Amino acid sequence: MLLGNRYKRVSLAKITVLRDERQRTEIVTADIEGSISKYGVLNPIICREEGEGQEASLILVAGERRLEASRKLGLPDIPVRLISDLSWIEAQILELEENLKREDLPWQDGAKAVARIHSLYLSQDPNWTQTKTAEALGITLGHISVQLRVASELDSPRIAQSTNVRAAYNILARVDERKMSDAVSTIIAKGANLLGPEDRGQGPEGPEPSPGDPQDSAQPSGP
Repeated sequence: MLLGNRYKRVSLAKITVLRDERQRTEIVTADIEGSISKYGVLNPIICREEGEGQEASLILVAGERRLEASRKLGLPDIPVRLISDLSWIEAQILELEENLKREDLPWQDGAKAVARIHSLYLSQDPNWTQTKTAEALGITLGHISVQLRVASELDSPRIAQSTNVRAAYNILARVDERKMSDAVSTIIAKGANLLGPEDRGQGPEGPEPSPGDPQDSAQPSGP
């Protein structure tokens, strides 16, 4: 989740992860450790505050991979935003992103969630791109493109009843190929109809004789 600049830096030791509440049981951080080591954590993690005063504690809500990578790299602190400070749209994005981590999430709901997240980001930034959504969700641009394409066609029973998102996308890809082929054929046919007889190799009185046509070699009869 890409959030604004309103955050505070908090010691890693003050952030608690309630493992039983988390969707993920195995945290893989190797793919982000290089970037964090070089640039630090650019996107704040999200926490909720429990308790008051000196007894207050910060409970992780979102951003566990960034938190775990920071711990592995020995960083002293990390940027944090409180869930209570999020706007309505940010809270919606956060909820959708957390749903995507569910192992039992139907693929149809996953595609809808990705499309909704992309739409919410786009409502905040007209220049938002699929690449930015991919970066925000930590998945590839190709996967984002597949999810968005399929989500736009989920009203079709044939698509919605596919076994998985890739199978649904393959159906749409074949449909797109047929449409493209039909469109090209139509353009060619229209172009041929616009050609005059001369353009099609015909004279005004009909097809021009070929070089081997008998009438080319016929000699005029004598008197």
